[in-house]
Amino acid sequence: MGQAGYHLSYMKQAAGRGDAADENSFAAAVFTSLDLGANFTFDPLAEAVHQKTWAAFPDRTGPGLSYVCRPAWLEREESGRHLDRT
Repeated sequence: MGQAGYHLSYMKQAAGRGDAADENSFAAAVFTSLDLGANFTFDPLAEAVHQKTWAAFPDRTGPGLSYVCRPAWLEREESGRHLDRT
């Protein structure tokens, strides 16, 4: 198993013309690389994001926007090409 890692971030983006408020976002992610043998690796990633200031979008209402993504790559090491992306 490869080394696991993480990513934490905060972003503040000033309101542009026509926006109701600044945008504030938080993100957290974890990832690793798994050796499957025969020169194949599997690289999963999980990320959660929350945009706290939903009011930055004047046509939207509600307390905020949250989502989770779980992309992963299957790769053959000697070629460096991604074989599958889910």
